[in-house]
Amino acid sequence: MIVAPYDNNRKYDAILDNVIENVSDRLNVKEDDFLLLCVGLAGTGKSMLMLHCMEKYLGDKASVSYIGLNKSSFAQALHDSTTGLLPRFCSNDEANVNKRESMSKYNKDLMDLYLSIRGLRTFHYWCNPSLDMIDKYFVEERIKGVIFIATKDYDRPRIYYYFRKNDILKIWRKYNRLDISIIKRVCKKYAYYKGWFKDYDGVLLSDYKKKKDERMSEKVIDFYERYGDSDNMIKRSTLAKKMQVTGKTIQNHIKDLLLSGEIRQEDISKSPTGIWYISNDIIPIIESSIKNKVTKRDDQLL
Repeated sequence: MIVAPYDNNRKYDAILDNVIENVSDRLNVKEDDFLLLCVGLAGTGKSMLMLHCMEKYLGDKASVSYIGLNKSSFAQALHDSTTGLLPRFCSNDEANVNKRESMSKYNKDLMDLYLSIRGLRTFHYWCNPSLDMIDKYFVEERIKGVIFIATKDYDRPRIYYYFRKNDILKIWRKYNRLDISIIKRVCKKYAYYKGWFKDYDGVLLSDYKKKKDERMSEKVIDFYERYGDSDNMIKRSTLAKKMQVTGKTIQNHIKDLLLSGEIRQEDISKSPTGIWYISNDIIPIIESSIKNKVTKRDDQLL
């Protein structure tokens, strides 16, 4: 195993520079892709190393628009990166392909997608906490390299181990599986080289933090809207389901009741993501309005 020398004047080891330059040379002349899987426990700096790689690979073209933090933003990042001009870089910053989600349609679609797309000349970088859902076939067909970040010290450079495809396949043949515990145990024996990096502080950091903060805010809002209904509020969709009518029916009656003054604007509210909430206090009024309209319609039919 090669050990990269430490240089206090650099942000990461020189060997990683060579790896990225080789990827660039390869994709410039060959219709291929390069999928690098970066694994490690939470807080080890997978995203920081990704930002180093993106800036080195794309130069002035580097942008957080090529980073996906959830399903929709990754789909957009993949589309934008693979349809743009060379060089191309796409990061799945929260890939989270693992056993817990092994049966999810999204994970299956993601794996199928990467087994289907080739020759886009794109440097794909996945940040993934685990290796346990990456099978031998996927390694053989798609993965070109694996980085295992071994430390998460914040006051000194973090250590990582770089494995080529053949290195990973050797581990697979010996243990018939891949996971963090195995990689950690055998990294010194099978890794191609041992490297290091410092936290990223380059031009992408501010935009990345903003994108990350927005994603965290979305998660909080989503969690609240799933589980945080107050005792006196109910989602419009939930009320519609209970009353066996459509959400549009509920909304139309609310508009009429607001115009008539039977309910107040304060009795309803809208979340930042567009979900309507209705006060439990006005549910009897809405029910009465719907029943009265049904009764009038039935009377007209007689």
